[in-house]
Amino acid sequence: MGADGGMPNGIRPMKQDKRQAALYRFATKRDILLGVIFAYLAVILPAIAMILLDYFTPMEQNVWFPLLTGIGLYSVFVLVWWLIHRNQNRAVLDYSLTKLLSTTVGQIMNAMEVPVIACDEKGVLFWHNDAVTKVIHEQEENRGEVVKQGTKVPFREGKDYLELGGNVYKCQAIPAVSEEKQYVFYVLEDCTELLKMEKSYHDERTAVAYIVIDSVDELMQYVNDRFRDAIGEVDDKIKRWVSQMGGIIKSYDNDKYIVLFDTAKLEECIKNRFAILDKIRTTRVGDGISITVSIGVSNLPGTLVDRERSAQSALDLALQRGGDQVVLKREDGIEFFGGKTKAVYKRSNVKARVVSSQLVSLIGRAGSVLIMGHKNADFDSFASCVGMARLAHVNAVPFHIIVDKNDKNLASCFEMANRIPHLKDAFISAKEGMEKLKNNTLLIITDVNSFDFLEAPEVARKAKSIAVIDHHIKKEELPETVKISYIEPTASSASELVSEILEYGISMLQMTPEEAELLLSGILLDTKQFSRNTGTRTFAVAQYLRGQGASTAASTDMFRVDIDDITKESKMLSAVEIFDENIALTTCDTGTDSGFRVLAAKVADKMLTIKDVDASFAVVLIRNTVYISGRSNGNINVQLILEDFHGGGHFDIAGAQVEDATVQEVKERLKESILNYKKRNNK
Repeated sequence: MGADGGMPNGIRPMKQDKRQAALYRFATKRDILLGVIFAYLAVILPAIAMILLDYFTPMEQNVWFPLLTGIGLYSVFVLVWWLIHRNQNRAVLDYSLTKLLSTTVGQIMNAMEVPVIACDEKGVLFWHNDAVTKVIHEQEENRGEVVKQGTKVPFREGKDYLELGGNVYKCQAIPAVSEEKQYVFYVLEDCTELLKMEKSYHDERTAVAYIVIDSVDELMQYVNDRFRDAIGEVDDKIKRWVSQMGGIIKSYDNDKYIVLFDTAKLEECIKNRFAILDKIRTTRVGDGISITVSIGVSNLPGTLVDRERSAQSALDLALQRGGDQVVLKREDGIEFFGGKTKAVYKRSNVKARVVSSQLVSLIGRAGSVLIMGHKNADFDSFASCVGMARLAHVNAVPFHIIVDKNDKNLASCFEMANRIPHLKDAFISAKEGMEKLKNNTLLIITDVNSFDFLEAPEVARKAKSIAVIDHHIKKEELPETVKISYIEPTASSASELVSEILEYGISMLQMTPEEAELLLSGILLDTKQFSRNTGTRTFAVAQYLRGQGASTAASTDMFRVDIDDITKESKMLSAVEIFDENIALTTCDTGTDSGFRVLAAKVADKMLTIKDVDASFAVVLIRNTVYISGRSNGNINVQLILEDFHGGGHFDIAGAQVEDATVQEVKERLKESILNYKKRNNK
């Protein structure tokens, strides 16, 4: 209790009158004193000015001159005062808080030896106890006053922490109400040393990294001495990088390393976005091909064994995303760095044969098989599902394909599939798929690896056994229910992967010509008639499908369009704009239907033929969803750009979907993502 009328220390006597409290809310004594002084000056200065003017230039006396001038000067003062104080609540104490502090609770708060502050619901400081004054006074010479009455308190991490007098305090909130006004008392607990210990523990925690030189088998085709020199140069760069971080490196194969280093050094790597990737990329071999590395890093909490396993998983993810990048796993999620070069085409017959054998074994043990691709299916998704249905049929296991039977973009696919006897009643809806899902059901997912984009995500989340076959870059870890994960970003299409599995999983001539033509159409779609993402294995698969009775003419006929599609395509092409010199953009948000999804992809392809354009994006609104189709000539990674929209795909072909947004909003976000990508990659 204070000596002045029984009020707590730090509280000035105040009449129990709300009008008097309002005066304190409006201005402090200092403000009132300054107002009086400036009012005096506003009268004196014009009078002096008039006398001086009259002395040098005699003029007729005008009483309005000093009056108007004084009013003008005083108005300037009021304006300046308002600009300074407009964001500050001048209530050092108001009536309701004064009343609250007079209670037993208020007196306890004031008497506490630990710092206590009182704020309103907006976080404006109204009062603090003597302990806060002491903390501020002790640090005043070095830091000055940290919190001031009438200003917002600079809380950290919401309202959990506050820096005061050079120390960090944890805030324990105690709500209070007085005169229908909401206040919060914050009891401050000094946690400076604890936070320092936590930071020290975090910084000294051992981070684990796995490093693999990409595509060593493919690089071995060059002259051995040139290859050996290049690998030696990369080896030196990696070891110098680890040495600079004060880490430990151990090579467990010619092209593989495990690295241990402190997490504090990891933060430096994040800041420079793992510049080691760029340094290694400058090493070239053969016909100017850059050598790249893939790195998986983890500093998750737990044991060293946990981090080692997590780092291995991160490396696998980096390799499945195409290599030349770092995948970092930490407490707040997964981060990706790099990915500036296209993945080297690399696959082996051995892996396809092993996957085929494993898949046949899983199908044989299953009671039934459900097959599905991604929502808004295209020819590749549909055809790869049909291919997996053939594998289930050969193994005499009941199967169904989950697909949207009302999708008019698949009309030609359904027309051809209806000529295949065992597919007559195979196609079902997502709802029917849930009804047919049993504990012993095997779910085969094709042409997608993210459960969020499946035709029936709820089926995948409840399935006990899953196989994934996809050619898109992996964006996230798959759940433990996935027994087979065959993800090959270097493949042209899911149809190519499925065809290889069928080649090893079924006997010769067990595929109908219609199935072969559907699979060939899926490859033709994703390779743009063998003009993009095509490798030697693609042509080998095409040859296999031809041997199974596929007709290139029949497969090509499936891509025929009607006159309305050409008109719609022309409409979108007429709205093309060039952004940032080498990016083509077009949008459409009126008169659209489901067919515009495929149309947007075609328009993006055509825009890529524009001179000096390195990437193109077509943005179209269909109902309440905005679809983005991205294409690149290989100089820009559109997949990284569209990952900002939770999309995905490949280096030069990618897509994304945004719900509940306008085309213009998505377009502006897309431009921002493009600029950020160029800034990160110096494009």
